[in-house]
Amino acid sequence: MAAQKELDDTKRQIRDLQRRSRQAPTVEEQHGLQEEIVKLERKKRTLRKRIFEIEDEIAEKRDRLVESLEKRMQQKTTVTLVFTIRWSVV
Repeated sequence: MAAQKELDDTKRQIRDLQRRSRQAPTVEEQHGLQEEIVKLERKKRTLRKRIFEIEDEIAEKRDRLVESLEKRMQQKTTVTLVFTIRWSVV
């Protein structure tokens, strides 16, 4: 959830910078804003990659849990006679 929130914030920053870039009065200012946009786009790609990695980890954990549950469901108990005690009352 934190990675997703950070991604959303980055997207919002990119939109804001794009809007400011279109309204920039000078080419130098527009160039500076475009460089910031490029940095944020790179960050956005990295965040997306991280989110996919986290989702993969979660899926692997879920698969292991399901496999563990399936093994537990297939367990069978058996009774094995270990020894016999005979006794009598006199």
